[in-house]
Amino acid sequence: MKLRRDVAGFAVGLLCGGVIFGGAGIASGVIATPLTESSQKVTLDGQAVSLEGYNINGSNYFKLRDLGKAMDLGVTWNNDSRTVEIDSNAGYVEEEKPAIPGAVKIPTGDASWCPPVGTVIDLGNGQTMTVTKAKDPEPELTVPANASSFWQDELPEMRVVTHENGTVMIRNMHEIRRQQYALFEVAEPGTKIYLGLEGARPGDPNVQWPWHEGMLQAMYLSGPRSKVWVDAYDVYFNGRYAYTEYDVK
Repeated sequence: MKLRRDVAGFAVGLLCGGVIFGGAGIASGVIATPLTESSQKVTLDGQAVSLEGYNINGSNYFKLRDLGKAMDLGVTWNNDSRTVEIDSNAGYVEEEKPAIPGAVKIPTGDASWCPPVGTVIDLGNGQTMTVTKAKDPEPELTVPANASSFWQDELPEMRVVTHENGTVMIRNMHEIRRQQYALFEVAEPGTKIYLGLEGARPGDPNVQWPWHEGMLQAMYLSGPRSKVWVDAYDVYFNGRYAYTEYDVK
């Protein structure tokens, strides 16, 4: 096998169906609820990795796709033979979900994206949302002159969170980048500003809303730190844009 990994202290479950390719895990009729906090951690070659866990009857389980991504293993679903195929000689490839006819895919770059009323958005989970109230235009990005003095983090993966009450949260890459540039203006050179909250230190984020640069900069100056995590989500309710939530740790 190309890679060998040890995950100590965990019962690592290989769950089929929804847990591999979907959101909530289902195995033998048991609903797997995602863990929001865990007293255990997972390391890969001594480095901590972030994995969303599921607790079933006292044991921790993980999505097979998440494990494959962390260990760079090929994980695919063969629908014809109804088989989960693991290839230790192939690297991990992100699953391509079929496009929904007529729906617009969410962009992954940091350009401002304000979909107009009537836009049908592909949420990436087999669902769509039609915009019934659009958000106002967002400020343009201005790269600070001192940006080269800072460690540059890559944009996080696009993430969409849907709730049963009709609320949809879409990660806003443009505003995440704008937070980063706002911090460049006041932070000490060398400060690491992480884009996205995955892997952030424990604790609830400091919600910055409504947004303006002064709030974020004042938060940093009140207690300068070497690492800061920033994130932003556009919040829609039944297709109506409500607000943008800015999270900071």
